[in-house]
Amino acid sequence: AASDVYKRQWLDRTGVFLSVLGMCVPFLAYMILGQWLVLKILPSAAWGLGHTTNIYVPVTIAVIASLGHNVRFYRTIILDEVRRDYVRTARAKGAPLSNILFGHVLKNCMLPILTNLVTAVPFLILGSLLLETFFGIPGLGEQMISSITSRDVPIIAGLTFLTAVIYVLGYLVTDILYAVFDPRVRLQ
Repeated sequence: AASDVYKRQWLDRTGVFLSVLGMCVPFLAYMILGQWLVLKILPSAAWGLGHTTNIYVPVTIAVIASLGHNVRFYRTIILDEVRRDYVRTARAKGAPLSNILFGHVLKNCMLPILTNLVTAVPFLILGSLLLETFFGIPGLGEQMISSITSRDVPIIAGLTFLTAVIYVLGYLVTDILYAVFDPRVRLQ
């Protein structure tokens, strides 16, 4: 409802502009800019402090790079739900805005949000191949790249199978959670 209140005002237009701009910038540009900013702000000796300090920059870059798409996605879902008749009826009856948002709108928005989260599973499991390679992070994505370059077919097949199994399990969990969030959906 906050996005409905600020719709077509400068705050909304600025948010939409920034999210579209964020969607247009390539992921590699985020990595290069992030690396450049960190090296300007932090001395190179700060990278030797251990694994925990080395992970902040890649995680921040991954979050900022996906922020544009996610903000736009959530804004669209919430605006569609806020325009429904039951929200207008609840507002006319005098229900508090927080009850409408958290009790009804957010619950009905969970189905597309859950589906969107499951599509992020391969990124979470394999990591970003570019991100791990660029920052030298040891992970499944980096293992996949090194297996591809060395033509290690059993490792490639194993990692692909692992990703597929986790992806399918993610969809199974999503279907179960659909029944939790939407009483019209029944498990059989």
